[in-house]
Amino acid sequence: MQVGNLKTVSGRSLNIEGRDFRVESVTAREAAGITPAFRLLEIRAQPALRVDLALPAEWNGRLYMNGNGGFAGEPVDSPLRDLSRASALFQGYAVVGSNTGHDEAVDPLASFGGDREKLIDYAYRAVHQSVVVAKVLLPLIYGRGPEFTYFEGCSTGGRQGLMAAQRYPEDFDGIIAGCPVLDLTGSQLWGIRTGQWLADKGIGAPQMKIIASVVNHRFGAKEGRNPELIDDPLGADFDPLRDLPICEDGSNREHSSGGNSCLTRQQAEAIACVYRETTLGRGRTFPGLPIGAEATGAGQPGFAPLSGWEGWFYPSPDGFFAGAPHGVRVSFAESFLQGMLGYRGHWKDFDFSDRVLQGLEALSVLIDAVDPDLSRFARAGGKLILYHGLADAAVNPARTIAYFESVKSRMGDTVDGFARFFTPPGMFHCFGGYGPDRFDMLSSLVKWVEQDMAPEMILASQVPDPTTPQETLQRPLYPYPAIPRYDGHGDPNAAASYKAVMRARYR
Repeated sequence: MQVGNLKTVSGRSLNIEGRDFRVESVTAREAAGITPAFRLLEIRAQPALRVDLALPAEWNGRLYMNGNGGFAGEPVDSPLRDLSRASALFQGYAVVGSNTGHDEAVDPLASFGGDREKLIDYAYRAVHQSVVVAKVLLPLIYGRGPEFTYFEGCSTGGRQGLMAAQRYPEDFDGIIAGCPVLDLTGSQLWGIRTGQWLADKGIGAPQMKIIASVVNHRFGAKEGRNPELIDDPLGADFDPLRDLPICEDGSNREHSSGGNSCLTRQQAEAIACVYRETTLGRGRTFPGLPIGAEATGAGQPGFAPLSGWEGWFYPSPDGFFAGAPHGVRVSFAESFLQGMLGYRGHWKDFDFSDRVLQGLEALSVLIDAVDPDLSRFARAGGKLILYHGLADAAVNPARTIAYFESVKSRMGDTVDGFARFFTPPGMFHCFGGYGPDRFDMLSSLVKWVEQDMAPEMILASQVPDPTTPQETLQRPLYPYPAIPRYDGHGDPNAAASYKAVMRARYR
């Protein structure tokens, strides 16, 4: 397999914005599964940035970058990156990625945060300099640079995409930002808040089934599905202390089948706090979680379906969630407190005072992607597709909705010229759930960037069993603030049975 002129780049040193990069290796990778044969360049920069550039034999002239997850630091062959790289290579893209400037085996979770250079890499610099490196190397290899450059990421990757649009508006022609941890500092502090409310309350799967049943009965669209999808959860009038069955004697009475029939008042009060807006100290607030994530849906591949809350807000023994006794949200947030804020106490004792939050503003400026002014990105001709599943318990979709509203408030009608926001109902964090979580955002983005065809609808589907291609439902996703509404007589699982309507608060 021949890929351009690799002799010109092997061992090559580059200086990018005053930083030294070196091409450490060029290796051949054999075809495997859907991944075609390709050449892989590994490029390094101090202190610990690792950039990888995958080169197809037949290049389509486009450069693609997929974002990272969590606190990143994953190696080049991590399963977290294999699938996205394989898909892009299969379509002929050159693919660039990075470990965001640290090695998770050396610096697990947020423990790298005390190293200023590693923190800056993770915050924004690694993505920017990785794509610059790729743009420098590609002409040396193929004799031409990329005609178009695309970014796609979810969770941390969603934050990375928004950060690129805000800080480096000319790096990418098109950006897909999914379920973004755009307010990383706020999200982690909220993780501590919710952890403190829920800790030691005995909340688990039995209690969540009760809550899901009430929410589903009151707010689910009555289309013959169970659980029914909630298209507009932010407009729901739900008060746990009013609407949930509460055992006033403090016990969890049981059905004859052995299942719990009610929550203790203490449990209901803790749950109510999660749904309410809360203060995080230093004048900051964070929205409550919308309803909808309580229900059971597809979770981690290979594991049984579970509630959207399970593993994030309360412990789960399986897979990614194993080893998090108070849920992964607390584990991530505790590492954030220690690694990035320098807090040395126990997370249960964190009091959100000005003293313990010292340095928060400076950290927020560095790492949060919350600037609503995307005018430079728009002027550069960039296009943005933003999406967030409405049943996401890991990263609060209400915060993303608030951000998009702030962009619209700042930029007015010009937003429609460069940005679209989609909100798949019933979708968990980045994938899974009980709603449509499969969609092709990249093809829509490419058409928008290269043919000026803005996406007015994206088809989404649900495939509960990943071992079979059979879909159980389809839904059209419309740009926010529109939602799909059943026409009342067609097949409720068919996309053609839905039309776009405005959310209740926009009518």
